[in-house]
Amino acid sequence: MSAQIIRRVPTFAVQSSNRVGSIYSIQKSTPITGFVARRKSSAFQQERTKVLYDGDCPLCLKEINILRYLDRKKQRLQLIDITKPDFKPEENLNISYEQAMGVMHVIGPDKKLYTKVEAMRQMYSAIGLGWLWSFTKLPIVSGLADKAYMWFANNRLSLTGRKLECGTGTCGVDPKKRV
Repeated sequence: MSAQIIRRVPTFAVQSSNRVGSIYSIQKSTPITGFVARRKSSAFQQERTKVLYDGDCPLCLKEINILRYLDRKKQRLQLIDITKPDFKPEENLNISYEQAMGVMHVIGPDKKLYTKVEAMRQMYSAIGLGWLWSFTKLPIVSGLADKAYMWFANNRLSLTGRKLECGTGTCGVDPKKRV
């Protein structure tokens, strides 16, 4: 669908005086010129931040549900469950299921890939809450946050009681191959 330019067309605005019981007067006004009206279509929608998450991880789901709630009005996040059969790596910078299971992946609206703690920062920044994670940029905290995140990523499956459920192959992701 193409954009339509609104032409300068006289319109009428209703104004009232401050007195109670006054009669409304109609004054001539004009709309802002040069304004381009766009219909909602996929061509004009702003790209959203993609968050790849493990839909089988109870802790991950709690955080995703919180993000979904916080983002319910503006919908700036596109939440992608990598455990669903319709997950397509080719639509997500060719990030494989195994890579996505290793560490958190977020794809920015600019198609830039963020992983680990930086992915968390980007995810929260997209919904206007980047300040929650901004402290992780501090020099001393940055190293500790990365180490703490990698510890969680390496132990996430066993922490959520899924270490014994290796039939899906999800527990076989080699921690050394995590991006």
